[in-house]
Amino acid sequence: MGLKASWVDDVMKLQDERIYELYAAIVGEAGAAKYDRTNGWLRQYHGKLARREDAQRYLRSIRNTVRLSDSELAGKRVLDVGCGFGLTMSTLVWLGAESADGIDMFRHMTETVDAYRKDVPAGERIRATVGRANHMPYSDNHFDIALTIEALSHFLDPFGCIRETYRVLKPGGLYIITDDNNGANPAVVKENQEVWDKFELGPPTDDIHGHRVREPYVNRRGRIIREAAPQLSAEEVDRLAKGTAFMKKDQILDSVSRYLETGTMPESFYVPGKCPVEPEEGQYIENLINPVELKCRMEEIGFRVRLEAYFGGASRGGVVKAANRLINMAVPARAALRFSPGFRIWAWKLGE
Repeated sequence: MGLKASWVDDVMKLQDERIYELYAAIVGEAGAAKYDRTNGWLRQYHGKLARREDAQRYLRSIRNTVRLSDSELAGKRVLDVGCGFGLTMSTLVWLGAESADGIDMFRHMTETVDAYRKDVPAGERIRATVGRANHMPYSDNHFDIALTIEALSHFLDPFGCIRETYRVLKPGGLYIITDDNNGANPAVVKENQEVWDKFELGPPTDDIHGHRVREPYVNRRGRIIREAAPQLSAEEVDRLAKGTAFMKKDQILDSVSRYLETGTMPESFYVPGKCPVEPEEGQYIENLINPVELKCRMEEIGFRVRLEAYFGGASRGGVVKAANRLINMAVPARAALRFSPGFRIWAWKLGE
């Protein structure tokens, strides 16, 4: 018995060691120079995975989030909604999933996945597609597992994402959502408001709760407007930029055209309490998600939902992970969520 357990442990260590090597090969200096299509984002977001201890934490976090053994994962079709650079979905394939599809709105991120998947094991089972989470190019009842990892609060239409994910999951399929923008926690709400103000109004800063602001959104909109209508005065550009908050680029340009034709100024002014929209890419920087409301909406669509407050521990394991589980067992989610920075959802699509 002991020899058998030891043998299994050794096999798992070899498997994990190979995954650590793959992370380093992709995000290390040489790999990033070869694969990155985003002008530095790959190293900025994932460069630390070249270090073994950080790679261990990352892999541990994936396993503790999915909560499926490698044998249970075997043969499953996975969808990663908001896949970014695709390392989570690639890892799930390396752990045994049949295939992994990812969708992301940033073309250069999906191009990065396309670049490295040609050089990694099972790369033919890893696919990344440019698209929107509320209109996905997949057939009904196709996937066994779907994930939205730290991405739902960036989507302009999060409930559209939920509906689409329900559509493409098989009956009984599992949908996992993790997010650290817990709108049920007053402290998180306050912090996010400070982030929103700085991103919308400036001034530029190197650190606002971990974020860097290079060009405030109102200035970005002003630049878009000046490029589209250079004949406008500085005063007109300023008024149009302030009146097009919460708009994407195409909506801003429509407002400019309307002003040039009719003289009507837009009235979409920035107000506290609402996350501003990044105008060029059309996403939220850090929107708030109320997890209790999200649970209710998911149940209305047809999911069976388990909601947990998240205080940490997925990547570290040990005492912190155990404490997180104990809190959720002892305290109702609605109460615990008032103090946790994040939340986790495991939801199963009902039906035969």
